[in-house]
Amino acid sequence: MRLTKALSTAALIAGLGLSAPAFAQQASYDEATLEAFVTAAIAITEVEQDYTAQLAEAESEAEQQELIAAANERIIGAIEATPGVDVDTYVEISQAAQADPELSERLIAMAQEQQDEQTN
Repeated sequence: MRLTKALSTAALIAGLGLSAPAFAQQASYDEATLEAFVTAAIAITEVEQDYTAQLAEAESEAEQQELIAAANERIIGAIEATPGVDVDTYVEISQAAQADPELSERLIAMAQEQQDEQTN
């Protein structure tokens, strides 16, 4: 599913030094925050799709690094542009979903609902 890929992107963001405290994995989130997370995750998936082909066509490692930096900026921008979630909260939820299969399944179902609504 698309959200799974977006969740892996959040792990990359966490690796950039935006990691959340370990206790956040045990936090609970209200429905509005989870909806905002899913909205941001869908936007991130679109960014990934935009850059995947470009990365494959990059002719040098330097060009790849520039594309990755640009993609990371757009990913952070997509999160910040989503009302109801910030980068830290996005990363916290992503980490929590990686540790909690039930939360992960819930987020995937929410993403599917949002995508279905967008296509109808």
